[in-house]
Amino acid sequence: MNSVHSSGVNPARRSAGAHRRAAATLVALVLGLGGPVVLAPPAAAVDGEARVDLPTTGSEPTIVAASGESMIIAVGDEGDERYELVTGAGAQQEELAGVPFFRSGKVRYVGGGVMYYADEFQGDDTGDFSNVYAYRFATRSTDDPVRIDADSLTAVGPTAAIFADADGYTAQAYADRSTHALQLPDHATTGTPTRSFELSGDSSALRVTRVRSNDKLGQGYLDRIPLDGTAGDSVAVAGLAAAALRGGQVVYLTGTTSRAQLCFRGIAASSRSSCVTVKKGDYSKATAELSLGSNWVLVSLHKTPSAALVQYVATGTTRPGTLKLVARTSSMQSLRLVGRGDSTWPLGLMLTGAGGFVAKYDPARKKISTLFGYPQVTASVRDLQLTAASVTGLDDRPARGVTGSQAWRRPVGDTIGQDQTLSPRARQVSVSAGRTLIAGTTGTLVLQDAGKTVRKLPATAGLGALSGPYYLTTDGGRTSARRVDGAWLAGGKDIVALFGPVLVRQSGRDVTLRNLEDGTSNTVTAPAGVTITGLWGTWLLGEDADGSTVVLSSDGAHVYTHDGAPQAIGDGFAVIAVDDADTGNTRLGVWNFRTDQTASFSDPWRAASTDGVHRLAYTTDSELVVVNLDDLSTASSDVSSPLELGALAPKLFYNRPTSAKWAFQLDASKALSATGGVLRITGGASTFDLPAVDPDGDGSIRVTWNGRDSHGAVVPAGTYTWKLVGVRAYDGSGPVRTVAGGEVEGQVTVVSRAPSAVTGATPTVDDRNPKLFATLTVDPGAWKSVQGQPAFAYQWYRGSRAIAGATGRSYDVTRDDLGAKLRVKVTGSADGQKSTSRYSARTAPVVKLSFAPTSVPTISPSADPVVAQTLHASTPDWDPEPDSVSFQWYRVAGGKTVAISGARAEDYAVQPADAGARLLVKVTASRADYQSATSASAATGTVVRADFSATAAPTIDGEAVKGSVLTARPGSYDPAASFGYHWFRTCGASPAVAIDKATKVTYTLASADVGCVVLVRVTATRSGYNPDVRDSDPT
Repeated sequence: MNSVHSSGVNPARRSAGAHRRAAATLVALVLGLGGPVVLAPPAAAVDGEARVDLPTTGSEPTIVAASGESMIIAVGDEGDERYELVTGAGAQQEELAGVPFFRSGKVRYVGGGVMYYADEFQGDDTGDFSNVYAYRFATRSTDDPVRIDADSLTAVGPTAAIFADADGYTAQAYADRSTHALQLPDHATTGTPTRSFELSGDSSALRVTRVRSNDKLGQGYLDRIPLDGTAGDSVAVAGLAAAALRGGQVVYLTGTTSRAQLCFRGIAASSRSSCVTVKKGDYSKATAELSLGSNWVLVSLHKTPSAALVQYVATGTTRPGTLKLVARTSSMQSLRLVGRGDSTWPLGLMLTGAGGFVAKYDPARKKISTLFGYPQVTASVRDLQLTAASVTGLDDRPARGVTGSQAWRRPVGDTIGQDQTLSPRARQVSVSAGRTLIAGTTGTLVLQDAGKTVRKLPATAGLGALSGPYYLTTDGGRTSARRVDGAWLAGGKDIVALFGPVLVRQSGRDVTLRNLEDGTSNTVTAPAGVTITGLWGTWLLGEDADGSTVVLSSDGAHVYTHDGAPQAIGDGFAVIAVDDADTGNTRLGVWNFRTDQTASFSDPWRAASTDGVHRLAYTTDSELVVVNLDDLSTASSDVSSPLELGALAPKLFYNRPTSAKWAFQLDASKALSATGGVLRITGGASTFDLPAVDPDGDGSIRVTWNGRDSHGAVVPAGTYTWKLVGVRAYDGSGPVRTVAGGEVEGQVTVVSRAPSAVTGATPTVDDRNPKLFATLTVDPGAWKSVQGQPAFAYQWYRGSRAIAGATGRSYDVTRDDLGAKLRVKVTGSADGQKSTSRYSARTAPVVKLSFAPTSVPTISPSADPVVAQTLHASTPDWDPEPDSVSFQWYRVAGGKTVAISGARAEDYAVQPADAGARLLVKVTASRADYQSATSASAATGTVVRADFSATAAPTIDGEAVKGSVLTARPGSYDPAASFGYHWFRTCGASPAVAIDKATKVTYTLASADVGCVVLVRVTATRSGYNPDVRDSDPT
């Protein structure tokens, strides 16, 4: 009912035997303003505590290093893993020993039977340093560390390491600790380069430069970098995707628009490459990883970053052999090959339904052979829920890595009972009284009652609390409150808690509690900064801004605060997690907020839950523990009567058929008595009692009535009352009461004729033109049932397909809806009547969001632009701000507006073709999830022609003698121009006369020119410019 989880806890591992020998130690605290005061602890053994070992499960190991037929594997959760040495092709497994400061992330090179790992970021009085260790598989021993004078290392090999310093990169040899500054070539790249170093015992390192531009592979480089600091050489490689070093051999993979290739070459630039095609097609966006064995290469390839992984294996040492696609039959779909050194074969991890195994892969036969099964570890419980009669949880059986978790239940009494599987593959589970909701890995939701499947409920993305017959779901950030008969009751983004029919919403400091059945509500004001997280009875649980626990009464009259993060709320107590300064972990505690006493537990814990009344359950690394809270110092004699979490009783009953059955269901907050209680039915002159007991001790009562009286006669039509009488708590705390404190009672109308189906109108969606991320809400319209307004269920559709999880009255439009028409089906149901469904009309296709421009672009200068002048367009303001903007300039002439080719920048140089036209610019804004929007400027004035700038006048070369050839020199113009020529003759006082046909750059003096002077007129022209006419001086 109240499920909690640890956060940020990394407790030390303890064996199950150690836990049994050291039962949870409780420390009672009295808290005041001055802080905790430690009282004398009780005895270490606590009465009423039960423990049981958690089950084990196969855990997919991480292959950390492999050489020959030996490997090192890591087993368990990250940060808490154990390491094992596996030898003899999997035949022998032992704990890895003699490897100081070892972690899987420190392994840097594996080859030749040796694993090199680095312990970085060390320091002493002499400065920062790193240690390089060499572990030898054959002798199971680790060499003394080699100190490298750098706090972090760029690359580690079998003879040297490389590190970065202020001057670049330096190599340090292990043997004599000599250092050499490396000479690195500087390559100009187009795109984003990624560089890495490879070492493998050769006298040179390999520096790999991969380049991407617009997600595509560009020209990369393979650089040979001598470790003695001398100059190396380089080779350019088009489409370089990955490269690795094996001895003095470079293995690399390229991706181009036509294929992916695997190549071998020597490390020197003078070497020739030997290549084989991996796959034809466009691999220009590929990502790849290469793993090298002594005589094999594993290629792990994604055609694009989002494409599925495909693996190939090539054999050979001098040139790549034919690549073998790693075949995946139906029984091998989960096979994943890995390379972690020079193992004899590529190694595989194979996940199966009942566990998994580590395998070797034979590329020639495309066959896997089992080496050893996945190691066993204690199952990790990621959810825990405790009720009056059982504890339910999710763990990672049958094997870690399988999608989903195993849902299980154990009965709880004086001891913890045997494990019972509820579902082998579940995503979430929620439990209350005798009911269980199980969310499958695909979102399916199954309701069980008393261990039996009752029905499927609307699928959901997220399952929240189940409290009696009411539960919460979350889909797309929206929470819905529902009933287990399928009815949708309420929804919104402000729902924070549920207890029985009472729903809690929080908006700022206003906390509203609303009864979903009778509609009553009240609002209280939470302390500033408090977020409500739970509800039990009349007590709200919250957390303040400092992470402390706050309990608030539902009438707002009482507020209690305690250090420690809130985990769950119960009847007069809260479960909290308090930081332990001694261990750095958190202690689980139970706080009686009315007496301000706290009991805490020394066990490192993982997940915890309370039934809200008598018990607390939690898990350690290896055990499930159930504690009787009545035995703690925090126990209170002021225990509430059992509260009704919900009573489902049909309001209409057609009792004429012999198979007629009226079903009454009650869920309570604690176990009820197995004897003495009745459901009393009264109508007319008849009163009769039906046994109402809780046989399973889980707080559930189920009663059926066939519509007959105590003598077996069919009761007449009419209104009957029902009432629980003598139904008391198993612990003697009193009779069942409603949350409001009243008796559990109601009415049922018995009818003698079969009622008609529910009737309803066509529902309407409030937004017929939806945009992305809009919230659509449906109005069901006017519906009728015999009992008045029916209960509604909803299903939204994208086109003709139901949208998974979209089963609330409101729906938040998603990217998947773009371009689709939406509609909703409303189903009205009422007790005793057939349900009816109605569909709304379809909306218009969903479109992206729209920008709202708050200004328009302007052009400067805008008045009468001149050819060759540069105009500038301002960027308008948008709401919201766009991710990018683009520009397009237009020419306006003759009533037409035409885009100018290539004019797509904010600045534009006016072209000659613009003369006589006007200009404008359009700015287009773009943003993810928004429709691109364009804003246009006003047009400029008419573009005018420009004038030339002449820096030298025309001149004439040649001798003024009959028969001589004169040549015109046009002078200098800016910008460059085309020239026209016309020669003129002036004789005496007569005006200059144009010489007929003398229109070339040269002119031959004729007899008519004797005694006259000659000049040339030069006309400079250029498109968009005014003609410029100039005369030379006469001869």
